[in-house]
Amino acid sequence: MAENPGNNGRIDDNRSLIDSLVNWWEIAGVADAVQEQGRDWSSEIVPVLAQPDEAVPARPPVTSGDAPRPRKTATPEAPARQHDVMASMPGDLDAFRGWWMGDPALNAPYANGPRIAPSGTSGAKFMLVADMPEQDDRDMLMSGRAGRLLDRMLGAAGLARDSVYVASLLPWRALDAHPVRANLALWMTVLERHIQLAAPQKLIILGQNDIMARVRNNLPQNAKNLLFVNHASGQIEPLASHHPRTMLTNPALKAANWTDWRALAREAMG
Repeated sequence: MAENPGNNGRIDDNRSLIDSLVNWWEIAGVADAVQEQGRDWSSEIVPVLAQPDEAVPARPPVTSGDAPRPRKTATPEAPARQHDVMASMPGDLDAFRGWWMGDPALNAPYANGPRIAPSGTSGAKFMLVADMPEQDDRDMLMSGRAGRLLDRMLGAAGLARDSVYVASLLPWRALDAHPVRANLALWMTVLERHIQLAAPQKLIILGQNDIMARVRNNLPQNAKNLLFVNHASGQIEPLASHHPRTMLTNPALKAANWTDWRALAREAMG
């Protein structure tokens, strides 16, 4: 039977569409199927209907006593707790790191998981600040999958991990962003002391979500100056890099960020 050129054209169009969809999901970070059993997506979809003896009963009317309660909103920590945190903060880096890992003043009801230690030494060329530890971090920040990408980013900039100080706004992962926003003033106070004691030459904010944007905008002026790199014609804009976790799910961001990091390293070391 002779081939129909029109059918070939439709087949090629379908293949292009399938390739486009697969590429889109790969960029989104979806690499594996999430069902153990295969599914025939071309089969007819049969709606599941309630049987007569399984009829859903009518929902009774809501009375004033049964009305849903309004959703609770996160509130800032009590002044007494803020005072305890600020009063207990040590004045040297080694003591601060021990306090960060064990002092009960940093406990919070929205904490989720263990505290993770920062890494690096005082006076590092760069201090990297993330929002919180990663789910697969163990002994120190950025020790999991995102950390391995960070190491490659540092290598692209001609830097080694031991030449940077890695810190986070929170010592543990948070259950919800709402209480973090409500208590940002408290955590900013802790971060400012951390920056003061680590004494880096430059700051890099990892992450461009709303919390890290507020961190960047609310740093004291002397810390904001650390965000700038001297340039022959003045100063370049501060570097607020995408977090490595974001680049893992959106690989298209990697090239642009590596370019920025190489430029930053040239400026800082030139």
